[in-house]
Amino acid sequence: MVTNDLVKVGYIGKPHGFKGQFKITLEDGVTIGNPQDVLSVFIQSNEKPLPYFVESFELTYENFALLKLDEVNSKEEAALLKGKGIFLNKETVITNERLAQIEDDYIGFKILDTKKGELGIISEIMDLPSHQVAVLQYQNNEILLPLTEHTILEVKPKEKELRIKLPKGLLDIYQ
Repeated sequence: MVTNDLVKVGYIGKPHGFKGQFKITLEDGVTIGNPQDVLSVFIQSNEKPLPYFVESFELTYENFALLKLDEVNSKEEAALLKGKGIFLNKETVITNERLAQIEDDYIGFKILDTKKGELGIISEIMDLPSHQVAVLQYQNNEILLPLTEHTILEVKPKEKELRIKLPKGLLDIYQ
């Protein structure tokens, strides 16, 4: 019923506002890499997921997002989709399984933060019970960066880059 290129990321919740926007509850262990890259979504129908173009996609809380589709323009239209599964192309989604693939292959990868830009090169990966940690040099300090579904936004193996969103205040503890 679902193609191999799609991953179920959650389900549609209640409408938000009056212009067709609605809430999405994300599945546990699913992180959207870069919300600005979400140009289309697939919504479960009776037979197979149907594509919709995205007008806006905004992550609001850890497991929630707001979505506005081009084709849905009222609270009533949005309400008709409530409870339906929502799918994204697998390249857009970072799952726990994908995080588990981060091993020593990522040593030498460049870390790029959404706000600070280039931070440094991964020199070591440490395995902790709950997640992995990248070790890198930043402004003459060794920093430990948690590699979790909440920090990793995008992995670019060909460019040897890992795009992340730093936890608030993380770099402050190293200064």
